[in-house]
Amino acid sequence: MWDFSLLNLQGMLQELTALQGKSERIKNFPYLKQYGSIGYHFVHIFMWILPISIIPAFANIGTKMAENFPIMSEYFVWFNMWYFN
Repeated sequence: MWDFSLLNLQGMLQELTALQGKSERIKNFPYLKQYGSIGYHFVHIFMWILPISIIPAFANIGTKMAENFPIMSEYFVWFNMWYFN
């Protein structure tokens, strides 16, 4: 049983080295410039849309705070936008 386990381990190691070689070839493959810039642009779009989409949630929290903290609740949205940027 021990010899069979070593043969199984050797097969798994050979498969691992083959997969590592394949991933190296994929990593070093020269992609077109358009493929790299698509991800870059999506990240920037997300970066600009996310704070704008959070503003209504902060406004609701500010109205709930109006009873206890009247000054802070008036500017709650702007304090949070300043903090997150």
